[in-house]
Amino acid sequence: MVEVLNKSEHLAPYRPSPILVPCVIVGLLVFSILDLIYIPAGIIGMYGAGVFNGGVRDQDLVDLSILIRALSALGQLGMFFILTTLFSVLIYRCAKNARTLGFTGFTHSPGMTVGWFYIPFAHLIMPYIAIAEIWQSSKATVEPGIFPEWLDMKIGPLLGAWWATWIFGTLINNTASRMSRSQYLEAIGMSIIPFAAALQVASAFLCIVVVYRLTQRQHQQALALSPQNGEHECPT
Repeated sequence: MVEVLNKSEHLAPYRPSPILVPCVIVGLLVFSILDLIYIPAGIIGMYGAGVFNGGVRDQDLVDLSILIRALSALGQLGMFFILTTLFSVLIYRCAKNARTLGFTGFTHSPGMTVGWFYIPFAHLIMPYIAIAEIWQSSKATVEPGIFPEWLDMKIGPLLGAWWATWIFGTLINNTASRMSRSQYLEAIGMSIIPFAAALQVASAFLCIVVVYRLTQRQHQQALALSPQNGEHECPT
């Protein structure tokens, strides 16, 4: 279903994000650091589970690995709520800005672009589809009163790479954590943890690039439509 916009949405002012964008980027960097801690923790756990020493178990190393991962997970839990809030506000604003810039034909409202993240199972693919629309519009060249068929713009590999690494990194990490708590699958779970952490770190850095490029492009579109409004501060 194609969204129908009312006049007020087109007349709403463009809102840059000079503070919000850096906050999201810093949050992603902190989250990445906490993810990186999982890599040595996983290696220590592999030693403890006997992966590297002929199957001889060292419970002290296993306990150390669990402690490191628990502390990292505690930090990530706090960052998760902060980062989720900041990212949701930013994506909502980008969705609103796309409409302010004059683009029409979206199939997901700004509210649902964010809302899909919180709906079980749908959150695996629908947020990507909704954000892809905003991403496509940000790549279009705007002209006062005349807009190209922006839905024909190519999405490109960056957005898909970000989403794939986030989804698979999260799924593999959850699977590895459950396996590492099993007596029979502990060694396998410990071996997978560093790989899952690497995927999540890659996802965070790709997300930083996506956020930067999306907001940068929208800001340039706004300047192209209103070159006299030089007072808009660059959101980066």
